[in-house]
Amino acid sequence: MTPSIAIDAVQAPVATSNPFRGARRRADDAYDREAADREYSTTEVPATQTNIVRLPPRTVSPLPVAAPSAPPTETGKSGKASKSKPKPARPGELVPQIPARHTPTRDTLQRLAPTDLHVYNNAEQDTILAVAECEAGRKIVIYGTKDDRAGWHVIDNDTFNKLFPRRPLYGMDTVAQSPSLPVIVVSNERAAKAAQAMHDGVIFVSVMPGSLAKTDWTHLRDREVIVWPDAGDAGLRDAREIAVMVDADQPADGAAPLVRIVSLPEGLPDGWALDQPAPEGVEVDVAALIAGAVEPGQVGLDAGVTEKPIFPAGYEMTPEGLVFLRPAYKAGMPDTEVQVTTRPFEIVAAVDSRSASDAGLLLNWRSDQGRVREFVAPKREITNAKSDLFSDMAGLGFGYNPAASTLLRTFFMTIKCTAFTQITDRTGWCVSQSGAFDAFVMPGGEVIGGDEERLIFKNDNVDAETLKSLHAPSGTLEDWQNSVAAYAVGNSRLIFTISAAFASPLLPILKQPGGGFHFYGASSRGKTTAIIAGASVWGDVNYPNSTIVKKWRSTANSMEGLLERVSGTCAFLDEATNAPGRTIGEIVYMAADGEGKNRATRDVGLRKNKTFQLVFVSNGEKDLSEMIAADSGMITGGQDIRMPSINAICNQELGAFDTIHDAPSPASFSKFMVDICEKFHGTAGRRFIEELIQEMKTSGIDYVLDVIGRLQHDFREKFVSLSADGQVSRVADRFALVAAAGELAIWLGVLPWEPGAAADGVGRVYLDWLRERGGEGSREEINLIKALREFLMRHGFRRFESLRRTETALGGGSEGTADDYVSPVVDCIGYRDQVGTNNETVFYDFIIPAINWDNFIRDELKVTAISGADAAKAIRDAGFMKIGAGKGLTMKRTLPGKGRQVGCYMISHDILNDDAETSG
Repeated sequence: MTPSIAIDAVQAPVATSNPFRGARRRADDAYDREAADREYSTTEVPATQTNIVRLPPRTVSPLPVAAPSAPPTETGKSGKASKSKPKPARPGELVPQIPARHTPTRDTLQRLAPTDLHVYNNAEQDTILAVAECEAGRKIVIYGTKDDRAGWHVIDNDTFNKLFPRRPLYGMDTVAQSPSLPVIVVSNERAAKAAQAMHDGVIFVSVMPGSLAKTDWTHLRDREVIVWPDAGDAGLRDAREIAVMVDADQPADGAAPLVRIVSLPEGLPDGWALDQPAPEGVEVDVAALIAGAVEPGQVGLDAGVTEKPIFPAGYEMTPEGLVFLRPAYKAGMPDTEVQVTTRPFEIVAAVDSRSASDAGLLLNWRSDQGRVREFVAPKREITNAKSDLFSDMAGLGFGYNPAASTLLRTFFMTIKCTAFTQITDRTGWCVSQSGAFDAFVMPGGEVIGGDEERLIFKNDNVDAETLKSLHAPSGTLEDWQNSVAAYAVGNSRLIFTISAAFASPLLPILKQPGGGFHFYGASSRGKTTAIIAGASVWGDVNYPNSTIVKKWRSTANSMEGLLERVSGTCAFLDEATNAPGRTIGEIVYMAADGEGKNRATRDVGLRKNKTFQLVFVSNGEKDLSEMIAADSGMITGGQDIRMPSINAICNQELGAFDTIHDAPSPASFSKFMVDICEKFHGTAGRRFIEELIQEMKTSGIDYVLDVIGRLQHDFREKFVSLSADGQVSRVADRFALVAAAGELAIWLGVLPWEPGAAADGVGRVYLDWLRERGGEGSREEINLIKALREFLMRHGFRRFESLRRTETALGGGSEGTADDYVSPVVDCIGYRDQVGTNNETVFYDFIIPAINWDNFIRDELKVTAISGADAAKAIRDAGFMKIGAGKGLTMKRTLPGKGRQVGCYMISHDILNDDAETSG
């Protein structure tokens, strides 16, 4: 502060040297204030300047606490400057003096025992602060007065932020002295000092470590700037961030070139900087590397390494959390630091889904227990001030300041992420932007493949850690091949379930819907063992707590979640008999169609449905039709198509096994298979996906589709009749898919079987299913024949009048008239006509007048899926209807009490023969 000077008269001084301008003291020179004051007051004034008033001795008052730049003079109402008296310092209060009158040395700060000292000067070459590197860490010291004692003092982070809201550059004074030289920005003060001592023609400066967002870049405006990164990806990320910030601070009409980055030679260890010697064998030619610096976009990170996001102005992540420097509302006042969050967190990447409807940010932080939390913050929730987003984050241990929630929303919406991650909430294939099947998400989130772009799995409704554990591999693929796969050879049911396990990943590639298979049979005959063998392809089967084989005893809603969690792999369901038949019927439709129920949101909109695409395998003691019938229902053709029932018992002696490979008994073989599945599992499915991805990359997806198509065609040509009903043909397509999946696994080297073994095993199961089903007709036709046979067996005598007895009664006789005849039939449908005997057994054909036919089919047989005419055709095609010489299906018959012939449907007695059950 300069004292006011009273001037009586002023004359132009004679040109002479200024007696008050001396050589600038060196940084390490001690400053003697009293000597300076004596020199100032005793300086001789030349005679020619006698009219200049002699100045009194200079006094220096302590500077008030303020930012480095002095505030403007306040004015009163009259417009004249008004004097403001500085407030007296409180006891223990530090009154800074910036710039300082002294320059510290390591000896000056001997109490801190610094290992190194970095002095920061302003552009006018005055000392403003120093950084002492000590064993306890970096200490920031400034010059000031505390309790009337002047000296250097360590300041805390809050005081530092108040005094220096924008961090100075180390070497700022050198930049101002040499306005034409290029500026090299390095990562720390030691590197800047070491490099500057060895190289001329350039200026080395550094940022304060950890303060990039707060650095004052204004002194680099209109300058040629090159960033020298530390070696490694972290150093390169910081260098790119510096380049972006320096370029952003340049005037729009400035002539400075774009900031460039030095491309370091290979062989340098991570973290290497200019203050360190180069490793043996690695040449670091600083001048050549600076000359060869390139623009940021030409320097690439290693594959899989993400770049740091660019924070919006005013925000900085500190060890205490995210802070915002709110600019002062009044000139000369320090900026205000607002604590936005109470813990630090990381912005991993910007995320989006394939539909581009779920854009957001991927965050992670550590909870109080030290557990890493990962969270996706959707941008639609960030912008909604009434959303529960921050409450959900707080529930996972995220700490934030509710009063600063608007600042946090602003931060999330304005941050620039250079890393992008695709997010998916489904397991299975995730098709790349180019349409390639190159990434497969395992249950739990593990990604196989995905080289084209980064991919993460995130579904808040799924316990990812549990699923990941259940699908973790145990043993090697060779272990599994030499045990589980080897002992499945020769066993059609085991071959089928293992092949079915490989089928689900082929569904999206072939654009086919999912579906299931149900094995039924008596208890303890090997059904569950077959299921476990298939499940070992994908994961753990250690019953009861650690297995991917789940129980049927579940609601349709909970089954949605189960299927969603394993979509793309295979679902294995045990003990279907324990679930209600109607529930099973609903689940069959849902699981095969791949979509859960529609549900409303709180604002009466539609929620996003759970979706899945997979093949599922089930077992139980009863077939599907029996389970549904037990719940007062009847199986439909759609249910039969989506989950055909297969008799698991292929050998009355061995149960579900065709061979037990020299085991003492089926039970011992079953236990042996379960034991080896529990020991070796989860490897075959992974290898199948890896090999399939590689094959599609090398040979192309069209080639793979052609291979699968040929395998399916070969199966149909060998096992499926061309005359099969459409329903049977659709089920046969799924059998062909399972066979093709097994053969493809053989071709890819995953299954150790001979080519054709999978197709033959699956073909045996298909033919067994067809025989048990009742033929190649539709399910509605089979249900019709079954219902007709059952009705005639139960009600043939109670609902059908004897044609012979009725004709006799109506003809009269010596013992009475027709009115005297009392019939036991109630609610007569038609007549039974005795047509002969065989081994003293009487046979009857059943005559139903055409006028009663439709009601009989609909009301008595409860068949509503097909019309009366179609029912008649189905009975005829099954060989159970007698027809006349005409084109129609009815025959003309004269019935008792009718004056003329009427059209009737004639049901053959053959329908009641036991052998007829397997005939159509």
